Amino acid sequence: MAIEARGEYQFDDILRGIRLLWRGQKAVMGISLFIGPMILLSTIGDYILGKQSLVSHLPGLFVGGFLTSNYWWITWMSSRKLWKSNLNLHGTTAFHFDESGFQLTGANAQSEVRWAGILKWKEGKDVFLLFCSPQIAHIVPKRFFSDGGQMDAARQLFAEKITRLK
Repeated sequence: MAIEARGEYQFDDILRGIRLLWRGQKAVMGISLFIGPMILLSTIGDYILGKQSLVSHLPGLFVGGFLTSNYWWITWMSSRKLWKSNLNLHGTTAFHFDESGFQLTGANAQSEVRWAGILKWKEGKDVFLLFCSPQIAHIVPKRFFSDGGQMDAARQLFAEKITRLK
């Protein structure tokens, strides 16, 4: 059974794909999304309680703010760099999934990948990731599928042919 997915990438597809890829990086997320806000809240709390002057709280505000925004800033910058530098992300892209693997056809490239060449897959709210290495993945936006049935069939095919990332 062949499954088709076709569309034009948008910047948000790349951003969502990179964020989903980085969700596996628990250390980065933990530091950025837990420790950073804790430092910020602690520093602001100390200032409100009047324990020290505002100048003495600047390092805490800077470090907490940096750690809190770091994850979002880095994912946005990485997505922007990939979007601008990869000409294959512009124009219509088509995925053709079948029992042997998938073919990817873009405006400037064409490739064929056997399922044995995909290490794992991961599903997010808006995209699928098909990993050809631990840090490199094909981003397949769910909106590329013509209907929910095609997307469900692709999900089932991925589950049968690829080990799913936990």
